[in-house]
Formats: sequence, C-alpha cells, structure tokens
Amino acid sequence: MSTWLELRSNSDGWTLVDHGRLRELRELLDDPLNQRPATSLFLGGATKSTALKSIFPHSNTQRRCSPGILKLHMIAHSSDTPRPILVFEGNHHVSPRSLKTSPASARHIRCVENQSYDATRNKILSCAICPFVHTIYMFVDDLGGIDEVQKILWSWLTDIAHRYEPFAARPVLVLVMTKNERAAKPTVLDYQLQSSLLEKMISGLVTLDLTGRQSLSPCARFQPLQSIFFDDAQAGLDLHDAEKELFSMIHLESLLKKALLHITQQPDTIFSPVHAAREENPVPAGAMRHLRQFISSTKTALSQETQAHFIANALLMDAYPPNMHCS
Repeated sequence: MSTWLELRSNSDGWTLVDHGRLRELRELLDDPLNQRPATSLFLGGATKSTALKSIFPHSNTQRRCSPGILKLHMIAHSSDTPRPILVFEGNHHVSPRSLKTSPASARHIRCVENQSYDATRNKILSCAICPFVHTIYMFVDDLGGIDEVQKILWSWLTDIAHRYEPFAARPVLVLVMTKNERAAKPTVLDYQLQSSLLEKMISGLVTLDLTGRQSLSPCARFQPLQSIFFDDAQAGLDLHDAEKELFSMIHLESLLKKALLHITQQPDTIFSPVHAAREENPVPAGAMRHLRQFISSTKTALSQETQAHFIANALLMDAYPPNMHCS
C-alpha cells in the first residue's frame, strides 16, 4: 500500500484520510533523526506513471492501491543512505470515493464555503505539501495542456497568498513536455504568472522538452528526465541545507502532519512552520519588545554580528530545561 492521502466525500463536504504511509517509511529508516530526505513531487497521469517506472525500475511505483490524491514512495537502495529519496506522486484525474466509515486517521475539512474536489486537492497540495518538497515535476500533457497547468498554478498562488508562511528555500518547478501538439509546447508560462511564482512560491522554473521521443522505448524516452532528477535532488538538498531547512525524517513527518492538521481545522488561516515547531514552547508575548530594546540600547557599543551572537546564545540557553544551567 503506497497511498498516503485520500480525499473522500461526505454529506458535509470533504474528509482527508491519512493512510499512514509516511510513518511506514520513517520506520524503515535506521536513523530517522539524522537521515534528511530529498523530496520531489510528481503530478500527472499515465505518462507520469510510465516515467516513474522507467526512472526507478527497482522501486515498486506501480503497485495497485486505493485511489487518492497522493502516493508516497521511497526509492530503492536509498533508505540506508544519509539522504533517502522520497517521491510524492499525485494523480490528477482521480474520482473521489464516499466516506462510508470513519477511520481514526480521517479528519473532516472545515470549509466556510462549498468547494470542489479539485479546489480542495489544490489547496492541500499548495499549502501543505509543496512547501516541503525540493522539486515539483508537472507533466503538462497529463494535466490537460499548458492552459490547465496555468490554472492550477494560479489557484496555488491564490491559496498560498493567504494561508502559508513560506520557507526561505523554495522548490524548483519542472514542466515536462511530452507531446508534439503545438498548444502543448510553450517556451515559458505567462510572464505575470512566471513572475508571481518566482516571487512567492518557487526558486526556479525549468522546461524539459521530451517531444519527439514517443517512438523510443520508455527507458530511452525518459532518459533526459532521469539524468536531471538526481542533479535536481542534490541541488534541492544543497539549497535547503544552506538555509538550515533540510529536515530530518522525524521533523519532516511531524511538520507535514501539523500542516495537514492545520488545513483541516483552519483552512483559511496562515500555517506557520515556526509556530508549529514551537507548539509546546510558544514565543513569549513580550519577546519582540525586549529584542528591540536590546538592539536599540547596544547598537552604539556592539556590531550587528555581536548583537546576533548575544541573541542567539540567549535563545539557546532559554531552550534548555529549568535549573540546567546551575548543575
């Protein structure tokens, strides 16, 4: 069973079901506290599935399982490395099932207005999944062509503008073109969309043109994608590591669960990963005032670098348990 997340309909709207796949993969790791995964999101349909099978022939990406908005795979032979490779796989054309029974992992999504399956799925992807992946691969022709892709991306931008506090490191978006149809071969997205994406959601945009390769074997057809995948994975690791946002599997699982819980309980409010990480240790109400007072009173005597060292040391000391400093 590789299905991770599923949307099911009920009389009140939508319910998100977590099948526990993330926990299963974490339990396969020898040292999940120190192993820091490279994460990628593949969105599409049949062509995307064929590509995954060709790129990862030794991983069981084609196993039969219940329909859902996301499957989750760990690439074979990466589980015993310091950087396991996780692939989030989204199928665009999936018919939701009705919720006949309520499993323990099912959470009703509180919505202030009736939303379609597509709108709810896009909200989950943009606000709870995309922020935690390093690279996004969108198979343009599977998704209905470039016009449909642009509609999806605009909906993502609308969602994150009001519901997400972004990380410093953002994913790279790769548009995979596979057909010769003229309408499916844009050079770039609309300028306004591309500018908005680069400003708010992604760190880079790449178009991978695989048109004219349909007559080749699947392995040969998707060889260019296989070639860039591992380079993209390493680049994503380096970028997130530089920004101190390369999470261990333990932390990734915890933050993803909190993001999904937030979107079911408060879908129209901003999810803050910082606040989520400090749920049991919230920032004191007067912290900002004290910081400003310290910076103001020491700016003539201390350099900004020295001020930063003092603040960092104070935060570190404050994080230790009470009475630890005197022992």
